[in-house]
Amino acid sequence: MASQNHHLREYTHYANNIDYQHLSINSTLEELFLWEESIEVSEKVESITKIFEKTSLLPGLILTQDNLFQGMISRRLFFEYMSRPYSLGLFSRRAIATFYDCLKPEITILSATTSVIDAANIALKRLPPLVYEPIVVEIQTGNYQILDFHQLLIAYSQIHFLTLNSLQQSEIKSQATQDNLNWLQNNHTQIVQAEKMSALGQLVAGIAHEINNPISFITGNIHYVRTYFNGLLDLINAYRRLNPVPSQEIENYLQDVDIDFIAEDLPNLFNSMTNGSERIRTIISSLRNFSRLDETGKKAARIHEDIDNTLLLLQHRLKNKFNPRPIQNINVIKNYGDIPLINCYPAELNQVFMNILINAIDAIEEKYHNYSTNVSNHVCDCPIDEGIEGKITITTQQINIYDIPYLSISIIDNGIGMNEEVSKSVFNPFFTTKEVGKGTGLGMAISYQIIVEKHGGKLECLSVPGQGTEFIIHIPI
Repeated sequence: MASQNHHLREYTHYANNIDYQHLSINSTLEELFLWEESIEVSEKVESITKIFEKTSLLPGLILTQDNLFQGMISRRLFFEYMSRPYSLGLFSRRAIATFYDCLKPEITILSATTSVIDAANIALKRLPPLVYEPIVVEIQTGNYQILDFHQLLIAYSQIHFLTLNSLQQSEIKSQATQDNLNWLQNNHTQIVQAEKMSALGQLVAGIAHEINNPISFITGNIHYVRTYFNGLLDLINAYRRLNPVPSQEIENYLQDVDIDFIAEDLPNLFNSMTNGSERIRTIISSLRNFSRLDETGKKAARIHEDIDNTLLLLQHRLKNKFNPRPIQNINVIKNYGDIPLINCYPAELNQVFMNILINAIDAIEEKYHNYSTNVSNHVCDCPIDEGIEGKITITTQQINIYDIPYLSISIIDNGIGMNEEVSKSVFNPFFTTKEVGKGTGLGMAISYQIIVEKHGGKLECLSVPGQGTEFIIHIPI
């Protein structure tokens, strides 16, 4: 086990320090980081849980029988299946082979000599539930390893940007080069969409589907439970009217259960349950509205609703009660102007809003971290609760630029801010100031392409160190 932990630490260190800059359009899967972790199908299912809990990076496990390849089970599919009712008790002590026979997952197996571009296209064309599953790579006969889809996506994106820049700098001297450039541009939509879903993790796929069904049952049954309760209450009241002097035994029982309190309190409980279930349904609706994966063309959108949906998805980071931390809640101030419906790509604009707001929250939390460190070191004498207060201000309005009407969206935070050199590089591909594992450096680059190239608009970044950052979006109306 000590050896296994050592290997996992090596995997983690290596996976976080891959140099994607050396990739080319001819790069193959064997140039990427691959996981070698495997487990015998004769072991118990609970062993899989222990392995996955030891490292958050492990995307899946190779299953073997007497060291011969039997299949692969991904982290996502394993925990999704085990979270279902009764699955934990039913399978945890059983052999992995029995569990795998029930699961029967579809897996993608590719040769190590498959190009990164071909592998990415194959992965992206899988059915929606399988798109983000890891890929099994056959190194040689009988030797199989696992490629994390996220690693493949980053490599694919890097090849895209490097190749596109190379083609542009050579001025596209031949028709063949022009065809390659068109191919890269046409496939960029897939990169944008995949980056979006990678940022969300399995949030939409897992939560929206799994929660919607049971919450529908709960919401529908609350009405019947309330009706049944009222019927029983009417029966008790009728009994009291017809028998105003019950036996001492019944009187004692009524006092023990405190039937009057129950009659008064249960309606409040029903109302709380109804409000809670409706709140969950609203969140699920926001998740679906945010992704809108089936929409590929432009449509008239209510931008304020899209911003509100994005903010709703980020409540766990904006409100202290959902994400305990010493910092006060991050207050969102909305200065919404009178704007018309905007003809745009709503799902991709939602991605831009999400990227900017996440960066704003990160910047505010980093500012607090520096502030609290200064307090701890007695550099600042202010108590923590009198220190900084997180604030994000969102302003929308219709403006004219050279007599052309534009929608203007300003998102301002009072976070850590950036110096001029950093703010000028914020839209460059793979540029990030975050720690390894907390950002790919693609979010703002893709946001820039969505606004500028996809919508013909403008995206600016203004920042002052220590004071905050403002992102300004201009979209032609």
